[in-house]
Amino acid sequence: MDSAIAVVNPPKIPKTYKALFERAITGSLVEGDLEIKYYQWPGARTTLCLHGSNGNSAQFGKLISRLVSRGQGVVAVDIPSHDARGRFIPSNNIGHGLIALEKKCGEFHAAVAHSMACSWALWALKNGMHSRKVVCLSPAATQDYVFERFIALQTSSGISISELEEEISRSFGASWREKYSTINLCKSLLVDALIYHDLDDQVIEFEQGGKPLAQQWSGAVLRETIGLGHVGAFRNEKVMDEIALFVN
Repeated sequence: MDSAIAVVNPPKIPKTYKALFERAITGSLVEGDLEIKYYQWPGARTTLCLHGSNGNSAQFGKLISRLVSRGQGVVAVDIPSHDARGRFIPSNNIGHGLIALEKKCGEFHAAVAHSMACSWALWALKNGMHSRKVVCLSPAATQDYVFERFIALQTSSGISISELEEEISRSFGASWREKYSTINLCKSLLVDALIYHDLDDQVIEFEQGGKPLAQQWSGAVLRETIGLGHVGAFRNEKVMDEIALFVN
């Protein structure tokens, strides 16, 4: 990367959740070339909230408010999605950063991840994070498919497909497709798993995400939704109620 540390700007907190976020303990940690900023609400059975690419901690406001009101702990993070050149290549230290964050904030009883961040959550679980429950919202099943999305998002940047693939391989290793695919990571995990994916998701398609992941993940429960798209689950009362109950 062109910068020693990849940083992220604080999110704009909606008025609805401003008071909630003002009550949180805030902090940050640096892992390699990555800075992770976080909000922490102390309580029992802490849940980690992990946003996807171009997302932020504020997306989880509805879920956080439910958990905090019940006395449960929450840690919500803000993590850079791009490198210093503006390319859609995240740091390879995200997984290690999540493990370090758990050591700093206390054990995560559960993890709720969205979109491409589901890979990071499962990687961290495989490599030392202690969550007993995990929720995947709109996950991608394979890194081959994620790479297709990378390409689509990089069409205006002037970077070639071969250059992008070389950069990813240089950062994550030649076996990144296998190493970071959720359908591979899930096979070694002994956790309770809940997957949500919308049939109308245009960012990560259901047939490339929740459906094949659930087929490969023994014991995982798949919830199919209609009309929520890629991020609508965050605003859906029923989905948030179900997740809050599941991570309890």
